Amino acid sequence: MDYWQGVLSRLNVVSVILIVVGAALGFGARKLAPLVFKNKPDMVLPVKMAGLFLVVVGALITLF
Repeated sequence: MDYWQGVLSRLNVVSVILIVVGAALGFGARKLAPLVFKNKPDMVLPVKMAGLFLVVVGALITLF
């Protein structure tokens, strides 16, 4: 088994989805927050923090 087979064998669908959704929330928070929270335009930072949390959880699932 070479290196990349070992890396790909550790990945699972749930962790990849969490990482991708978290990254999308982090990068798209400036456009996404006003769409979701119409009456609270200052929700960009909490959306970014939620994205960071999802990425960390996805990474931890991948590692353990």
